[in-house]
This record gives sequence, structure tokens and C-alpha cells, in this order.
Amino acid sequence: MKFNFITKHNFKSKYCPKTNVVSIVLLIPLCLLIPMGILFTLFLIHPGSIKSTALNSTISPISLKSLRPNYSLSANNNSTQSPLNTGLQIVNQSSSIQPNQNFNVSIKTTSPNSQSEIFDFYLYNKLNSRSAYYSSLNQPYNLIESSGAITATASDLNFQIDLNAGFSSQNTPNNIYFHLSCRSCLGVYPLKIAQLNPVTRQINSYVITHICVLPATAIAKLNLNIVIPMLFPAGNNVPVASQYFNVSEIQNLSQDLTVLEHYKSLAVNIDLSPEGYLLLKNQTSQSYSQLKKLLQSVLKIPNRLLLSETFAPIDSPQLLTAGLGGDICKQITDGLNVLDNISTNVQSVFSPSENLSEASLSELSKCGISDIILNNKNLTSVSLPFGISEPFNITNSSVIGLEKDTQLTKDMLVSSNPIQQANNIIGDLAQLYYDFPNSTSNRVLNLDLPNNTQINPQFLTALLNGLQNNSVLGTTSATEAATYPVGVLYNPTNRSILNPPISNLTTTTITQAKAIQSGLAQIDQNQISFLPTLTDMSVSEAIDVLESDNITQDQQQQWLSAIQKLVNNLRDQITLPSQQTITITSNTANIPITVLKNDSYNTYLVKIVLKDNGLSFKSGSSRLISISKQQNTLYFSISPRSPGSSVLSVTVESPSGNLILLQQNYTIHSSAFSFLGLLLTAAAGLLIIWWWVKYALNKRRLKGGITAK
Repeated sequence: MKFNFITKHNFKSKYCPKTNVVSIVLLIPLCLLIPMGILFTLFLIHPGSIKSTALNSTISPISLKSLRPNYSLSANNNSTQSPLNTGLQIVNQSSSIQPNQNFNVSIKTTSPNSQSEIFDFYLYNKLNSRSAYYSSLNQPYNLIESSGAITATASDLNFQIDLNAGFSSQNTPNNIYFHLSCRSCLGVYPLKIAQLNPVTRQINSYVITHICVLPATAIAKLNLNIVIPMLFPAGNNVPVASQYFNVSEIQNLSQDLTVLEHYKSLAVNIDLSPEGYLLLKNQTSQSYSQLKKLLQSVLKIPNRLLLSETFAPIDSPQLLTAGLGGDICKQITDGLNVLDNISTNVQSVFSPSENLSEASLSELSKCGISDIILNNKNLTSVSLPFGISEPFNITNSSVIGLEKDTQLTKDMLVSSNPIQQANNIIGDLAQLYYDFPNSTSNRVLNLDLPNNTQINPQFLTALLNGLQNNSVLGTTSATEAATYPVGVLYNPTNRSILNPPISNLTTTTITQAKAIQSGLAQIDQNQISFLPTLTDMSVSEAIDVLESDNITQDQQQQWLSAIQKLVNNLRDQITLPSQQTITITSNTANIPITVLKNDSYNTYLVKIVLKDNGLSFKSGSSRLISISKQQNTLYFSISPRSPGSSVLSVTVESPSGNLILLQQNYTIHSSAFSFLGLLLTAAAGLLIIWWWVKYALNKRRLKGGITAK
């Protein structure tokens, strides 16, 4: 057997070129030059030209509102991830002002600094619908102006805001000046008050309220029928009053009654549980006695009505089914007997919390009930803007119906601060005064304050103070509300009881409709869009109908389809050029994106968004453009990442991106190579050839060297 042995020195001579220090030093830059040459060939494209078809045009100016230099961009961010708004609270504010008056607001912070606080005030454009108002409670849009950073002492957080200041006016620590045209100053304006970080000037916390600019006089006021539950419904079979009424409730009710006693000129309806009053009546302690005296004093005021109430909560349809219809009238009669002992102002107006049917309603009318306040979930749907109420005839009954406005309660509960709760209702009512149909119609809204919420005396004071001496808002009693001319707004006004009531409807359609509304409001700055299938009804009013508790899912889809037609109509007005190939021969190029408009009247503000993984956008991939003429063009600066083809997606959407109008794809072809890249690649190749030639020479020189032993 024969073995061949290879020594270490022999192995290096046979399989590898002989290396030295110079070779190693030259090999390192060689290894770097090869990939550098390839990279330069791919990326360093020489300045050249762009070839495209029918895309070149002039750049249309972007329409944006002028802002003060110290305006913070974070104020106009409509992201749902907002800063916590619990760090600020409004402790007092003007419920409404006239055009020549200043708005006053006092705030407090839960984490005050020892010396000063920094705030920024953001005033937004006046609202045009009730749905826009509801959205503005959480995040308004369409910013008019920002005050910039205002430094105020922690002990003096009282601010005065002038909406009609001259442009030369300068803000001071407690005086803020905004510049509105008097021709447009009437309306409801969202106001965001933000507390800023003293170092970064970012928003730490904020609070949102509304400035209601109202006329000095009104042709017809919008009246509010308030139903206040003074005693929580009993109905829990608690036999001992001390177990039912705790000390804090008694104190709170006494303060509420004191407030009602102070505002004697306002009409207020009180809903008192007869069962709860009987439990209270037999108590002899001083606090209970004082409460009973206050209650009797308040009910002696002429415009304080005590509504009819059953002695205990009942289910009238179930009683009728069981053949116990007579118990309905007995409960009504027993309740009236109890209430008659404390007031002569008991009215035959019933505000039930239980379900009703036409048969049970007929039984109620036999018991002397002539007017009834119903939740809208008990009523069949009508094409009526949600929240604008009037008396109506209930089918197969002689009872006149009034509809509760549950949206007012929703607005109230947006905030936990009682001052904001009251002003949210005032702002909603003021917006409704300007809403469709108009301020010349006799209208009344019904607000049932929630039974499960203890009425805060601060809330009640702020609410009644805002309604007192208000130029466009007033109060009415339930009996007066029922005498308003039936059929003022719509004819006929017959409505049917819905049995069983509809509940648990999906909110998806409402969310979609509000996204369309928000997008159209940003795109169409003139707000001229109307539903194509409904005469003189805007998107906001259609959403009000969608938010009704008594609308079915099929009806929601029908309304949503009608709203969607607005988007389709707008899409028919604007187009993007057809799909084409854009050839690029440079390392940087300006590509034009053109939006064509058929409508020659309106101006639309949209955002153009570009997406392409094969391109980098030097000046950003999105731009705002005001479409005001037939051909509107924007130029985007791009850099291809590599030669070859890629797909450029162009989207036309609303400024906030929540409504997409158009989407078109274009092919981008990059074909140029860099001379510098080619030169580096050639140099790298020559270096490789030289290195291997040197290797071959070394191999020949070593050919007669040491052989294996």
C-alpha cells in the first residue's frame, strides 16, 4: 500500500498563491471596490430626463388657512390617540355671548406648577350640523387660529377671549385675541384649551368647550322641556326609608331644590316617585323635614309642574296580556293621590320608563293621561331629523305624544365635569337653533335627565343659568309643549307605538356615515353637498336619523346607501389620467401627478398620496392640493432605488385620509446606469485581473521549489 504525504509547505505551494503583506493590503480594497461598483451602477443614476405622457402641467397652489407663526402642528392632529384630557377642568364659562361680547372661561389644573402654567388656545370653525357638534365634543377639526403659547400664573387661570379683535391685537397672559369676520361670527365654535409641557411645548392635557355666539333677539326661541327626577325611583321593595335614602342623597336633593327655588322664571318639570315620597314622608329627622319643606316650596312656583307617575313601576303590556289592565289605572290613581297631597300642580303628563303598546296607551288615556313623553325607541321611525321634536298624534289614541331627545343626554355624559355637562347641552341646543329647518319654527325638545345619575347642583346651576335670559333658548312646561301647533314641521304627524321596541342596533353604519361626513366636510369647503335622494336634507341631518334608537338595520343600510351616493357623485367630478408607463433616466426626477375636474364651479381640497416600494420620496409622499380648475397638477421629487420597473399607486383622499375618492396605478421604469458606477466596476475588474496575473507569475517562479518527500 502506498501513501502520499503532503507537508504543510507543500500544501500552500500547490493549492494557494503565495501571499505577502502587499497582496493582503491590495486584497482588502479589492473586496470593497467590487460591491461599491455594483452599488454605484444600481443607485447613482446620472442627472437626465423623465419621459411620460400627458402628465406635465403647472403646479396648482395649495389652499391653506393662514396661521400665527407660533402655531403648534399638534393642535390640528385628528388622531384618535389624543392626550389625556383629565388634567384640566372648566370651573366657569360664559354660556353664550353676542357678537360684541367677550367670552370668559376659568379653568383649573390638577397638577399645577408652583409659579406658572403654559397654555395654548385653539379656535375651530363654526359647526354646521348637530352631528358635527357631537363629533367636536371629542375632537374638532377645521382649525381657524391658535393663540400660541400663553404663560399664566397658577393662581390666576381666568381668561377673556375676544373673537373680533383687530389684527394688531397682541395676546397677554389672560387676554386672547382671535380674528373673525363679523359676517360669519354667529354660530357655535369649538374651543380647545391645552396645557403644554414647559420644555417640549407638546400638549400634556386639554379640555374642549364651545363658544356660542348668538343674536341679540330671535324670531322664535327653541324651547327645552326639562324633566328632572327629584327622587330616585323606588321599585326595589326597600321598606325602610333610611335604607333607601342615604345622607349624601338627601343633601344633594336639598341643594338641587335650592337651585330650582332660585331660578323662579324658568319652567321645570319634576318627576317624583310616589313610592319614594311615601317612604320619605314618614321620616321626622331635621334633614328629611327640611327636604320636604323645600320640595313643597318649589312646587308652589306656578311653572313647576309635577308629572303624573305610577305608584310603582309597571309593565302595562304584560298586565294587559294577563288580563289585569285595570291595575294600570289603579297604579295611576294611587300615584296621583299621593302627589296631590304635596302639590296642586300635578299634571296629566306621563313620562314612563317601561314599554308601551297601543292597547296599554288606550288604558292610560282612560285614567286621565292626555299627554305622554316617550323614548324614541318606543316609536316607529319617520324621516324626521333626530332631535327636532314637535307634538304628534299617536295612532289609535287620543293621547298627544312628545319625544325624548336622547342625544342631549349623550352630550351631557361625554364629560364627568358638571360645568362641561351643562354647557354641552347649551351648545347642542344653540347648534340646533341654527340647524334645519330654521329659527322661525316653533320647536320644543324634551330632555329627561337620567334617573340613574344623581343630578349635581353645580350642573343644574350652570344649565339653568345658561337658559335664563338666553336670546334663542327658552324653557317650557310639558303641558305647554303639548299645545304647540301639531304639524308645524311635517304633515302628517301621526306616529305609532313600536312593540316590541328595537334595541341593540349595529353602530357600523353610523361610523361609516360619519367618516363620509367628516371627509366631505374637509373636501367640500363650501358645504354645499346634499343627499341626492332627499330634498334639502344634508348628510348631517341624515346621520341624525341614523342615530335614532328606533331605526332598523335595513333602514340604516338604505340611509347609508343614500349618503354613499354623495361620494359617488364627487368621484364622477374628478378623475386621474389612465394607467401609463413613466420612464425615468435620472437619479432624481420630478414626476407630475394631475387631477382632472369636470365640475367648473366648486373647489375641493384633497390629499394626493403616493406609494411605491421601488421609489424614495425626497419631499414626502403626500401633498394637499386645492382642485379649482379643470387640470390640477402637483410635482413629486423621487429617487429610484434600483433600475427596473415598479408600480406607483396614486390615491386621492380627504385631507385626514378617512375618505378615499380615487386610486390609480402607474408603472415606473428606471433604465439609466451611472458612468461612475461603470468606471468603478471596470476598475475593480482590472484589479482582479492584475491580482491573478501576479498569482500566476508567483506560481511559475515557485515551480522548481521544494518537492514533497
